[in-house]
Amino acid sequence: MIQDRRKRIAIVLILMVLVIALLIFLLLRLFAKDKPAVVVVEEQPRVVQEIQQEEPQVSPIAQQQRTERIESASINILAKTFAERYGSFSNEANFQNLRDVMPFMSVAMAEETQSYIDSATPPSSYYGITTRVITVNVKAIDETAGTASLELTTQREEAVESPEKTTIKYQKLALEFVKEGDLWKVSSATWL
Repeated sequence: MIQDRRKRIAIVLILMVLVIALLIFLLLRLFAKDKPAVVVVEEQPRVVQEIQQEEPQVSPIAQQQRTERIESASINILAKTFAERYGSFSNEANFQNLRDVMPFMSVAMAEETQSYIDSATPPSSYYGITTRVITVNVKAIDETAGTASLELTTQREEAVESPEKTTIKYQKLALEFVKEGDLWKVSSATWL
């Protein structure tokens, strides 16, 4: 009797689940949206308008100042490189410092330097000097005339007879530049 009752309850529950599932299925079918029809639309070619970016307008004075700054920076780098090599010497290097900077010299200065190298004899005892540039001061640049004057403050460490016997001194170097073609060249170097 208990088993019959359990069987009936189980059968009723199964029927109820089937009825509920059937109702859910019918409701979903009833309220289901139709799939949208596929519509093919031809794309029109896009018209791309090119925007010309204009250079910002720069006044002639600002342009000249910019050019002078660029010119000054390139001369500063050249002057610093030249001074540190030109002012450094060792009797063991046989004037290699001067040979290294000849490409930076004007034709006239390079000829004078070469004749100095040919006639000079390095000291027999040890002698060396190392030059470092501390500051570069542009005195004048005249782009149209192709001339420039700079004054450099240097620190020079000098060793006499032995690399351990050194003294440090500060010395100024005046450099004059001329333009040969499009390149700045050192036309004069004077220790002050």
